[in-house]
Amino acid sequence: MFIEPQLKCEPGKSSSQATTVKYPDLVVCNTRSVIGIIELKYRPKGKPAWEKDIETMKWVAANRKKLSVQNKRYKGVGVDGRIYPMSPYVLFVWAGIHAKSDVEVSDHISKRLQGCFLELHAETSRNRQPKVWSKG
Repeated sequence: MFIEPQLKCEPGKSSSQATTVKYPDLVVCNTRSVIGIIELKYRPKGKPAWEKDIETMKWVAANRKKLSVQNKRYKGVGVDGRIYPMSPYVLFVWAGIHAKSDVEVSDHISKRLQGCFLELHAETSRNRQPKVWSKG
């Protein structure tokens, strides 16, 4: 599991675009590849902000063949230098703890995320247990 890893996508040689970098909250790997991208929101008294998270997920899905994750150490001895490419079956998860909101994040996903997207909610309210639900 990687916490806020850097995902960098270099443009093609004929492109004038700059290198794009994204930092998903969590990236989950098995022994061979990335199998999950997780974005988390904690706003127990407010509405969840989800737009940036969905844009990151759309970007990862669109560029998955060019992306990989590696455990790079800036100080000390490196332990695991493996490079983890994106699995073609990555599960994208958005999870939020927030006040009551009528937003369903999955209403705003792209075709690339359909069938591999899960949203989880814990809606908070004063003096009650959170209402927990999922969609996906």
